[in-house]
Amino acid sequence: TGIFFRGDSRSGYGYVFWLGGVERNTWGLFARNEGGTDVLDTGELANVQFYEDQPVWLEVRAKGEDIDIALSLDGTDFTSIEHIQDTTYLSGGVGIYAEGGAKTVFNDFSFSQ
Repeated sequence: TGIFFRGDSRSGYGYVFWLGGVERNTWGLFARNEGGTDVLDTGELANVQFYEDQPVWLEVRAKGEDIDIALSLDGTDFTSIEHIQDTTYLSGGVGIYAEGGAKTVFNDFSFSQ
């Protein structure tokens, strides 16, 4: 479950930032394209494990080739997870990402430019 950004909903091409889910602390960032999926980075969050019904706030900031991703467990204090520079996609839409039978609830989704 995560965020699809700088994407094209028709082709499915774009960036995806995902979290591993309940009782996991993994995350990943990849780019979907005509050739498949390019994994840009993956990792584990130190001292964080996700539980059912636990709220999580995700933040993606993309400007030019800079992409910054942050996470919060309280909606106020965000911790930077990743900073990457990539020019595969410099524009596109934003959406919700879920795959493989994942279940998720989004209470609030905002976009600013």
